[in-house]
Amino acid sequence: DVTSEEIDVLENYCLAMGIRGYKKWSEKWIRIAGDMAPEDMERMDYIRQKVMKELTPFHNAVRGKVTVRQLVMAVYEAGAARNIQQKLKEKEVIFEAQGRLDLVKEYAQIYEKIMSFLDKMVSVLGEEEMSFADFQIIMEAGFMETKIGIIPPSVDQVLIGDMERTRLKNVKVLMFLGVNEGLIPKPAAGGGILSETDREFLCAEHFQLKPSVKEAMYIQKFYLYLNLTKPSEKLYLSYSVSNSQGEVVGPAYLIHTLEKMYPVLQIEEETEELLDKLETAESAMEYLIDGLRLSAVQEPDSCWKELYSWYVSHPKYARRLFGLVDATHKTKPEDSIGKSVAKALYGNILENSATRLERFAACAFAHFLQYGLKLRDREHYEFTGMDLGNIVHAVLELYAKKVSAYGYSWQEMEDQTREALIQESMNEVIHDYGNTILHSCARNEYMIQRVRRILSRTVWALQEQVRRSDFMPNRFEVSFRMDEELESTNIDLGDEAKMKLHGRIDRVDTYEDEEQVFVKVMDYKSGATTFDIVSVYHGLQLQLVLYMNAAVELLDKGKKEAVPAGIFYYNVKDPMEDWKEGESEDELKMRILKDLKVNGLVQEDMNVIHHLDRDIPDVTKDSLVIPIKLNKDGSFSANSSAVSLERMQKLSEHVTHKIQAIGKEILDGNVAINPYEKGTQTGCDYCPYQGICGFDGKIPGYGYRRLDKMQPQDVWEKIEQEAAEYGR
Repeated sequence: DVTSEEIDVLENYCLAMGIRGYKKWSEKWIRIAGDMAPEDMERMDYIRQKVMKELTPFHNAVRGKVTVRQLVMAVYEAGAARNIQQKLKEKEVIFEAQGRLDLVKEYAQIYEKIMSFLDKMVSVLGEEEMSFADFQIIMEAGFMETKIGIIPPSVDQVLIGDMERTRLKNVKVLMFLGVNEGLIPKPAAGGGILSETDREFLCAEHFQLKPSVKEAMYIQKFYLYLNLTKPSEKLYLSYSVSNSQGEVVGPAYLIHTLEKMYPVLQIEEETEELLDKLETAESAMEYLIDGLRLSAVQEPDSCWKELYSWYVSHPKYARRLFGLVDATHKTKPEDSIGKSVAKALYGNILENSATRLERFAACAFAHFLQYGLKLRDREHYEFTGMDLGNIVHAVLELYAKKVSAYGYSWQEMEDQTREALIQESMNEVIHDYGNTILHSCARNEYMIQRVRRILSRTVWALQEQVRRSDFMPNRFEVSFRMDEELESTNIDLGDEAKMKLHGRIDRVDTYEDEEQVFVKVMDYKSGATTFDIVSVYHGLQLQLVLYMNAAVELLDKGKKEAVPAGIFYYNVKDPMEDWKEGESEDELKMRILKDLKVNGLVQEDMNVIHHLDRDIPDVTKDSLVIPIKLNKDGSFSANSSAVSLERMQKLSEHVTHKIQAIGKEILDGNVAINPYEKGTQTGCDYCPYQGICGFDGKIPGYGYRRLDKMQPQDVWEKIEQEAAEYGR
């Protein structure tokens, strides 16, 4: 007596919280899942109690050592307590009112069939002790083998049988299949103990024997005569051209006899190709699809219509067929929902993050589904890559707070102290993360050790990077909220509309001289994210530049001018390096440190670069901590990511204008299915909404939005050209 709506709510909660087993179902539920409101928990626990009230008596009855009789009685009593027989009868009444006579007959038999099966189990295994798991297997096997026979509820019917046993009356149309040599007439069974002489002797003595070969042949002819003269309107005969092994087989003599009797008859031959296609349900699918495509312009043939009817009536294939029909006649939806609908969805003030803006740049329709309709995946009680990123961010934030609270120096902190702090931070974060998911199974317990190892390597690398730099960590997890009056995060969209940006910067490092504060922004990534200026240009990577704009503006409120020095991604990982013969441990560590080097963009001022990495001029020409490599003459190599301060400022302006353009498109109602394509990457690669949009390049109107292939220098030239236009 739990409603369908309650079942949906309950199932979502159990999947999100990992509720399994009698113990967890017996306890009061207090943990809040996802975006549930605290007041929803009262209702959730009410549904749990409702379910347990129904299931607990059954659970108690099947525990421990019990006989099959006791198990069957528990099943029966559970059904009786739920009034199952009455509910099935109510279904009969509903179906009868709907005119669905086949379902009426089906539901009328279910209860009797189940009771009969349970009776048989008691008769055969009644006093046998059995575990509930084994009992469940037997029950399921019995249910699968239980058949329900339904007599067609109307006069029209199709009866299938063999030539000898089937008795037909009032037949309008007869289809005689398999009229092949060796099948019609049926070959006589050869051999046997008795010879023909023995048979004649025994028959003379009045012993009853099965028909002889000669008699059997005449009986077969008699059956043929009976069946061929039954239909009153039409008679069809068909034969195969090959058997299941692909060998050629010929028609029975009956076909040639009929050709002689009726010279005007013509044999209709299906092509071998079509026969091959229709051999199985899967192979016939191609023929079905071809017919669906042609159905828009011409009437399908009768063979295709019959095939379509078969798929419609088959439970296994019906849903698939409807999906094919939908796809065949599908057209691309409208690209816009209109300004009024967009305003109703989003309001005049857009509250955006960099992630949301990047989603729109990847595909406007995906943005609409996620932020307009607020569709999201069902939560599951599992540890994913996103969870790993959340833990990494939380632990590093807590670690930085502890370093500051205990008064330690990033540059001078000892290895033992660093390890103790990271382990302490790790323990605090994982203790209750995701409702203790990391302690839910052995696999996740192992993930704890893996995360410990990765974070231990991470804080070592971060400390080494700080030791080689004059920049010191200044702020961690810097939030710029929508209510802060920052010009870079409050953008005018015209028509009284605004965009307020929010976000959280993982780390801001600074270095000060007499006149300026140089700003370095760090963003931790648990994946393999790489800074790409082409992606920034197209709006697919806005985060770092947006964060730099906010950080510079926040720090520019002091007495000194804030100047961008670099924007970097740090990929959190634990790289493996092969030890080289004769290599010291320190040399191996330096190679690992190089693997953990940040990637991003650096201001090309050598004074700034020296402060970012003091060892560049003295130790190596290839920096171990920033994406800079110097040639022998001191110039930057082609692999360096260094640009002038002027270009960094123009990039900042470009991102601001890009954000403004995206905001205007959102409020204009743009919901076009327009995923980007850039080289081998597309907006569909990791999109969770592929099953909704139905993007298909073969359907007119659909297609990827191909982004220009550009070299970094081409991008900078475009940015400078656009900056000049902004100035006008």
